[in-house]
Amino acid sequence: MGLLTLTRLASDRVIELVANRGVFVAQPSAEEAREVFRARRVIEGHLIRRAAERRNPPMGHALTEHLHAEQTAREMGGTAQVIRRCSRYHQLLADHADSLIMAGFVRELIARSSLIVAIYEKSKPDNCEIDEHRLLSDYVLGGHADEAAALMERHLQGIEDRLDLNRKSGTMSALSQSLGFT
Repeated sequence: MGLLTLTRLASDRVIELVANRGVFVAQPSAEEAREVFRARRVIEGHLIRRAAERRNPPMGHALTEHLHAEQTAREMGGTAQVIRRCSRYHQLLADHADSLIMAGFVRELIARSSLIVAIYEKSKPDNCEIDEHRLLSDYVLGGHADEAAALMERHLQGIEDRLDLNRKSGTMSALSQSLGFT
């Protein structure tokens, strides 16, 4: 793994770089997990409204292409790949909302929440997530900003609700897979 990748993961608070000791996977607390998802609901709710207002054919193509790749990842059954694909869907929406600063915040929050999911998730992502992604895409591309924002709120709350925030930590293999170290 390159220095730039490590630096980015450290700036996203996914890993901790400790001088003369090495690299360690961050261990976010339950309160931090709640705060990350709270921030995602606020920011992504705003961004999905902007995406619905700015919908265009290239956005429709990008979302359709992504949903196909996400379905393929689910069919292959790799949890880490599904987590990465689901995260990418949210970043794709943020990128198409035409707000570079907020899309950058989403990138950081997604990195942190992917780590949180890898540590605390009590059940694997289910197929209703891809159904929600499809419906979110339909709302955005149809210009239904209010419906899209309401569904995004429920969608992110559903992910948070699947977490067991009483558990102390996940397995290192799940973390390594989520971060792409395997």
